[in-house]
Amino acid sequence: MNIFAHQPMVTPNGQAVCVQFGNRARRLSIALDDSCGRLQSLSRGDIELQRVGLSGMVEVCTQEVFPDQGSSPVHASMENFNLAMEWLNNPDGM
Repeated sequence: MNIFAHQPMVTPNGQAVCVQFGNRARRLSIALDDSCGRLQSLSRGDIELQRVGLSGMVEVCTQEVFPDQGSSPVHASMENFNLAMEWLNNPDGM
């Protein structure tokens, strides 16, 4: 498993950061922001699940794990994060 963080994005209107956890061809991406400066911390978050094919193409597969959450990405709650980590740590199933 690997963990990667992009450089934080800081603009006059707010801040954002993205962290990715990877396991084989699967990625769990978490984006956190301060809602364009309206929040005091980076506490608004989204989760997106991705699968990287042999050709390097990235397929968003969030809806496979969260079919009832609407469109991708989904809200970064602890319940959703735990389910996403279960998916990430089970690359041969789920």
